[in-house]
Amino acid sequence: MVAGYCIQRLDRRHLRGQCYRNVDSIVDFVISPGENGSEAYDTSDFTATISGSGVPSFEVNVTGDEPDADLTDGVCDVDLSTDGNQCTLRAAIQEANKREGEDTITFESSISAISPEKSLPDITETVTIDASSHSSNVELNGSNAGKNADGFSVKKGDLTIKNLTVSGFSRNGVKSDGYVQLSTVEVTDNKAYGVFAKSDIVISGTETTVSKFNKNGKIGLYSQTGNVAANDATLQVENNGDAGIVSEGGDVIINFVPGTHLPTYVGKQSIIKGNGKSGIIANGRGKQKEDTDDEYYGNVRASYIVVEGNGVKIKKDGIALKPSLKNAGHGIYASNYVELIEPRVVDNKGYGIVSKYDVIIYGSETATNEFNNNGGAGIYSQLGNVAARDVIISVEENGRFGIGANKGGAFLNDATVINNKGIGIVVGGDLSINKGKVCDNKGGEIKVKGQESIGEDVVICDNETQ
Repeated sequence: MVAGYCIQRLDRRHLRGQCYRNVDSIVDFVISPGENGSEAYDTSDFTATISGSGVPSFEVNVTGDEPDADLTDGVCDVDLSTDGNQCTLRAAIQEANKREGEDTITFESSISAISPEKSLPDITETVTIDASSHSSNVELNGSNAGKNADGFSVKKGDLTIKNLTVSGFSRNGVKSDGYVQLSTVEVTDNKAYGVFAKSDIVISGTETTVSKFNKNGKIGLYSQTGNVAANDATLQVENNGDAGIVSEGGDVIINFVPGTHLPTYVGKQSIIKGNGKSGIIANGRGKQKEDTDDEYYGNVRASYIVVEGNGVKIKKDGIALKPSLKNAGHGIYASNYVELIEPRVVDNKGYGIVSKYDVIIYGSETATNEFNNNGGAGIYSQLGNVAARDVIISVEENGRFGIGANKGGAFLNDATVINNKGIGIVVGGDLSINKGKVCDNKGGEIKVKGQESIGEDVVICDNETQ
């Protein structure tokens, strides 16, 4: 199969063209105007090279912002008086909207940055905007787009973006009423959301690339009803004005294979850091998953993540609020389950982890999983268990208790729980800990309502009782 095909038409004004991709055969033919301007055609002046399945491709080859000159001809061209096609991003979106079905917009190698003078047209058909052939991202900069401008706004259909930087818009970097797929992108410095989607947000990449969602005025990545999922992608979600990543009605999944507690790949650590409120929020709102008896949304499942220093804007009258469950600013909040592989959850203004049900930690037997120096508790499950059965965990210097399970138990292999301002470990069910240290906690060492099993290799020392 050949990758694509292009059609070029010679009319009385100039040669015009359109490219398609993924058709199964190649046909070359030429058609030209008849004698004396008649509409008869022969095979001398019209060329088409065809391959692929019929997905149209518009190539942006100029950085201007002019609209398409003729929306009836299926050709991306802003100037009919000049030979060849002059295709702006605005014109390419207009033509893609006019054509039914999926479209692809690519960029000529000379295009490195585009700065529209007003909002680009709303996207109304499924489209892929692809700069992956470039050695670095093509930038879409909104500094000249005026008020109430989104980088890309999708009213109908799905959107895929590859290797673009979307920055400096007065509203959202990307806003979509549908599904958004992103690959090696940067969405930064937008006044509202980085990415706002009503459906799923899926991010992909490679082991050598990082997708960045930084310094947006509100949430970095927000799905209103779907999942936020990173597959084989390294994320950087930092310094957003509100939360870092939020799924309302779905799950947050970062390089994690559900049901296997295995990572999708072992790459760089994804970093969710310094956001105004919580780092990661999955609020399933009690929504049950289809075709299941007892599975619900609202889960956070992630591998190799650093969730650090979130909650920097949790203040009232300029004064930092005392951490509580009602305040945002947690490292991770989930309305259902939390499953993590070798995380580092530290220095958040609220709790390190808050989960309605189980918190489960996986990883190698030698790596230390850290839940330290958070303003609230290190790890807290409201109705479930805290389980770190085969791993090492460090829960140190948190502002309240170290590990808590209000209704459930805690099942720990090797845990260092020290220097927390509240009790070290407090559970409403059973406690099992094989080895480790529970020392220097200001509220006492351990409080258990159920059965207690503490191994000989557990050191308990110098805890205070309030």
